[in-house]
Amino acid sequence: MQLYQAIEEFLLASGADGLKEKTLIWYKSLLTTFYHRIGERTLESITANDVRLHIVHLREKYSAHSVHGHVRALHRFWRWCANEYEIANPMRNIRYPKQPKPQLPKAASIDDVIKLLASCDDSRLGIRDKAMIAFMVDTGCRAAGVCGLTMAALQIEQGRAIVIEKGDKQRVVMFTETTAHLLRKWLAIRNAEAATVFYGKGSEPLHPNGLYQRMMTLKARAGITGRVNPHAFRHGFAIAYITSGGDLITLSKILGHESVDVTAAFYGIFTPNQLGDFHDRFTPMLEINRKSKWY
Repeated sequence: MQLYQAIEEFLLASGADGLKEKTLIWYKSLLTTFYHRIGERTLESITANDVRLHIVHLREKYSAHSVHGHVRALHRFWRWCANEYEIANPMRNIRYPKQPKPQLPKAASIDDVIKLLASCDDSRLGIRDKAMIAFMVDTGCRAAGVCGLTMAALQIEQGRAIVIEKGDKQRVVMFTETTAHLLRKWLAIRNAEAATVFYGKGSEPLHPNGLYQRMMTLKARAGITGRVNPHAFRHGFAIAYITSGGDLITLSKILGHESVDVTAAFYGIFTPNQLGDFHDRFTPMLEINRKSKWY
């Protein structure tokens, strides 16, 4: 079996097993890098040394996080090949690289969000932008969720909306009265015939890339140097929620994560000063001191 053909069959099998399109694209990209390094060879001719040389090459070019991803993809591919074609697995004795130390995601700051909102004028486009930014900041919604939001899914009086993200996953997001007020201003002038709540030229639904480009335009207008892309709003929501005393379990539900472990990996990262602040705000000694002058 030739390497390239095996990669194609692995991707087909992974798709049949239910892996998402984005995951398949990720595997294809990493395995294609391996193919270009190794060349067109049979699976049986590829040795552990060949794979190790490839990993050394990756370490010279990529970050520790990227190298870890490449090795993960290779392990999955070769396990599948060993089972599918009954061949030896050259990855059998190759360890996973040490996981890079987690860091807090790049989040939009409160000050930058305020500047961004202030950069929106009173034009039709400005009113839309202000409502759209508030919705993203307030809900922690992904770009696909805000771009695909429909009027039928918007429960403005209840402060809720149903969004579809990550392909076909549906979830409920919540927003405050401030966001509801800005949404009402936009809905009063919005084209009622448009398919989505927020739209671009010709009332066509916004594409996530179009949303990103609009945020970059407003960023330049506001003179902001920090991140204000849609996912930075999501990160900003999560970090503000945690640092204000929210817990990881409810945050996981609000963000629509499949597991609280995902939330913890992203947002369960604190400096000693932040941990000290949490301790001073939530230690049971506060309640003891309120109820008794024991000392």
